[in-house]
Amino acid sequence: VKKLGEGLKQVSNDAQGAWLDAAALAPAARAQVDLVRAQFVRDSARADRPPRRLIAFDGHPGNFLVRDDGRAVLVDLEKARYSHPPLDLAHATLYTSTTWDLDCYAELDVAEVRLFYAHWQAHCDAGTASQPWFVPLRAAMWLWSVTWCAKWRVLSPRQAKAQADGEDWSREHSSEALIAHVRDRVDCYLAQPAIERVVHELDELAREFGR
Repeated sequence: VKKLGEGLKQVSNDAQGAWLDAAALAPAARAQVDLVRAQFVRDSARADRPPRRLIAFDGHPGNFLVRDDGRAVLVDLEKARYSHPPLDLAHATLYTSTTWDLDCYAELDVAEVRLFYAHWQAHCDAGTASQPWFVPLRAAMWLWSVTWCAKWRVLSPRQAKAQADGEDWSREHSSEALIAHVRDRVDCYLAQPAIERVVHELDELAREFGR
């Protein structure tokens, strides 16, 4: 996926996509991922750009705590940046996000996702201008998640690096329980049923919001 202007280049840089071949997805699953990647390239060629705001980028449900008064508080800010709010909307509601943390596991249907987006639009100044980018940036966040899974699948069996870094996922640095959990999620998200689920959802939302 090609790099774009300042606003989109961080999410469209397909460096993680280089791990898809080694991750050995089933042919039908890989074909669907590649179709979404190709569509994102076409969407990204558009001249318009969505508004930029301060976003979490890692705003999946497991990174929020709910206070006694019902307010949700983001607790992981290390990936915050100025970019496009639909990335956060996607990460909060994608299947690969809502089913990652077993303590807040949820499987949202398309109607629930649409309601989530509509609620955000009703309360945020960037709502109308962002709508044409809801689906492309949802696809971008999903592609980021799926290619991360591919990278983890390839790198996690390798021996630990001499100097550990944030992407050293060898078994020597993690508990067996954590490794088993991540492997279970990675295998789920790279399998055809999960990929088909997300692609179908993207198609449904594209009919709702436009591309």
